[in-house]
Amino acid sequence: MWAFTEGGLDQNQIWQKLTTKLAILLVLITATAWCGKIYKALLHQSTVNRHRALSLQTFQAFSSAASDLQTKDAVLMQTTKAIFGDAGTGFVESGQKGSEGDIKVLEVLKSFLPGSQAR
Repeated sequence: MWAFTEGGLDQNQIWQKLTTKLAILLVLITATAWCGKIYKALLHQSTVNRHRALSLQTFQAFSSAASDLQTKDAVLMQTTKAIFGDAGTGFVESGQKGSEGDIKVLEVLKSFLPGSQAR
């Protein structure tokens, strides 16, 4: 398609046909890139929504099983951060590379382990 030219065309007609072919190719490449970005964004949104639904189910299970009010509050805080925080899925770039929520989860777990009060 690129090298094929009709016989008897002058220089201006050849450039016009070549420019038209390049414009059509540019539109197709741009549309493909745009569709790819939209697809990645939709996959990210689907993954985040699935994560939030699972976090909500986990919170409901833990809050109904916990008898201590302090434990319920700790689970509520961490689950809220997990549900509404920035969830990195790998489909789109996230602003944060690390989070402070991981450290707080470890602190809560350390308080429940035996022998952690001596430190």
